[in-house]
Amino acid sequence: MSGFITWVSETANEMVDSDLRHSNRTLEYLHSREIEGKTLIEIVQYIKSWWPRAFSDDVVLKKLRKIVVNRSRKWSEEEAFEVYDSVMELSDDQLQSVFSHVPVLFFDKDVLFNRYSQHIRPYYKELSPRRKAKYAAKALSVYGYLLRDVPLRLVRPTDGKTKDETIQTLYEIAVHSSPGAIQFVPEAKRTPDMMRDAVRESAYALEYLAPHWQDEYLEDAIMNPDDKRETHWPSGYWRRRGDLVICKQPWLQKIFDRVDPGVLVELYKSWSIKTETEANRRQNEQAMI
Repeated sequence: MSGFITWVSETANEMVDSDLRHSNRTLEYLHSREIEGKTLIEIVQYIKSWWPRAFSDDVVLKKLRKIVVNRSRKWSEEEAFEVYDSVMELSDDQLQSVFSHVPVLFFDKDVLFNRYSQHIRPYYKELSPRRKAKYAAKALSVYGYLLRDVPLRLVRPTDGKTKDETIQTLYEIAVHSSPGAIQFVPEAKRTPDMMRDAVRESAYALEYLAPHWQDEYLEDAIMNPDDKRETHWPSGYWRRRGDLVICKQPWLQKIFDRVDPGVLVELYKSWSIKTETEANRRQNEQAMI
């Protein structure tokens, strides 16, 4: 009896709400065996003919997304583009989101890449080597650590540059977006500007430099002179004990051992003042809210 009452209620609601009717009928269709022998384009065409308002329903889009994910495993990259273009011709931009989990489309279509960039790591790894090379700059601009997955041998020259110049640009893009990615840049390809900028943006990048460059850029890593207020040097990296500055990080302690103790103490004092000044400023701003 309760099932009948529910059915009557839903039917009554659908009679006054055409959007609900379109969504319900579409979901029934997508869960039926009727779609098993149809292509995605045929499925979309059918829905557009009978219940076009369903494309505005998030639940419908979620179900279509699952269907696309399952079917895309059998598509070649070329087929993925063909399906995407055909569906977009039918639905404008309403169905773009259902293709967001198809890696090659995610990187090729800016509307998907800009909207769903949180998926970049697993999607990049699923690309073919040729596509990884093609979309390397785009991927590295968001997550530089993907540099270790770029097939550099397949990278083609761009913008009138030689292949070596193009690869060097990829190194710079990667380190700019993720300073720690400098660990994947060959030492011979690390420019002074690249190393200095990396340690100023993230003290952790200092670990991956050669010893003489660690000594050269230690103060930059600690004080971040590019910014009058911020320092990215972690407080847990060091502490002062009398006339000494010590650290629990073995790699960092090796650097400290090469520096005059008095110099380290002065750096610690300057860093403490800068850190405290910025903390007080933020506290005062918060108190004024």
